[in-house]
Amino acid sequence: VDSHLDQVKGCMGEHGAASGKLVVEFSIAPTGKVQDPHAKEHSSNAALDACIGGEATSRLTMDEHGAFRGDATR
Repeated sequence: VDSHLDQVKGCMGEHGAASGKLVVEFSIAPTGKVQDPHAKEHSSNAALDACIGGEATSRLTMDEHGAFRGDATR
């Protein structure tokens, strides 16, 4: 996930900073795609939480080695 910090930074650039902690929960389908990403704990910025917890996270796919990568199909 660390390799996708640019996506998180993009969300921060678009929606501003936040205080507190954001916890994103998701499951991984047998295909490796992230499913049902959502904020389990919210920061002080709901728009930022939605961007990171939904848009940025849903673009991730886990490869056969257990590493996350960006999904070029989105």
